[in-house]
Amino acid sequence: MFPCADETVKHRLQSCNGTTSGFDYLRLVLALSIVAFHSINVTLGDTSHVWRGAYRAAAACLLPMFFALSGFLVAASLERTKSLAVFLTYRAVRILPALAVEVFLSALVLGPLVTTLPLFSYFSDSRFWIYFGNIIGNIHFYLPGVFEANPRPGVVNQPLWTVPYELECYIALAFLSLTGLVKQRFVLSAVIVAGIILATNGLVQACPPDCLYRPGGRVLVLAFLSGVLSFQYSNRIKLGLPGLVLALWLALVTLSIGQLYAFSILPLTYITVWLGLTTPPKNNLLLRGDYSYGIYLFGYPVQQLAVSWFPDRPYWWFNLFVSLPLIFACAIFSWHIIEKPILARRKIIADFVVNLFSRQSSPL
Repeated sequence: MFPCADETVKHRLQSCNGTTSGFDYLRLVLALSIVAFHSINVTLGDTSHVWRGAYRAAAACLLPMFFALSGFLVAASLERTKSLAVFLTYRAVRILPALAVEVFLSALVLGPLVTTLPLFSYFSDSRFWIYFGNIIGNIHFYLPGVFEANPRPGVVNQPLWTVPYELECYIALAFLSLTGLVKQRFVLSAVIVAGIILATNGLVQACPPDCLYRPGGRVLVLAFLSGVLSFQYSNRIKLGLPGLVLALWLALVTLSIGQLYAFSILPLTYITVWLGLTTPPKNNLLLRGDYSYGIYLFGYPVQQLAVSWFPDRPYWWFNLFVSLPLIFACAIFSWHIIEKPILARRKIIADFVVNLFSRQSSPL
């Protein structure tokens, strides 16, 4: 179940045939942990007490670990795929359909059901139309008259703020692949370290001592690249228990000291890979599908809806209790009706895209 002492990442991947249940569980746990954190956000409208309190490290590690996990697995996918065009098509097929459905459902179903405006005013409002920009990473949080009386007023789906940075990650990886730098481990290491130093300097210069040091988008991109680098160093990184203990201590220190936050991505990446390469028994109910993306996409609107249903129950645990069954239902719908059927056709879609661009680029 757990990696052996002195076992390398590469050896562990080979012994597990490239797939482990640890990454499946870790995705699910991180997605649910983010939902739990958002239950505080939607019921109180403010989470500054968390970022300034004893639980800051627990909240601050979630998104960097998500991006580091993505970087590691996506780098493995890129190596298997070989063709960059096919790889980028696969990523688009994985991300865009579920995102588009969530945006359309929020704007065309949720919005009309809960808006305080007349429907004509709702559909004619410019905020309704620009909300669809979320599909291409042009992020907008508001729909006219929706959730405006909630403690977190008007915000329909706050987690979408990470979408542009996820797109940046894929653009960066595509550039590294085209230039061959993705295989240049020293250069990639230098880029990540330089990015961490610059991000840290920015925090020192821009933030006063009581700054909240919430996760920033550029730090998430660095976490993604750190995951890519850990895959490239898979033949050198060892998975011993002492390394995990050291990484946990370093992560706790760097996450607790706000100005060192960017440095936390290095130990967090090691922790992420270590946990992901475990092989706990699969739960056929929880792991029947990859529900983590659906949980992340649909969680916040459902939680805001629960707040509007029970305005006299401003308790995070109550919101979580009411929301989780609906969130899981949305995630199951998203996986089995949208994501899985489209992913099953990704090779057909990739062949079509590659052939289309080949015809357009060929001389007459």
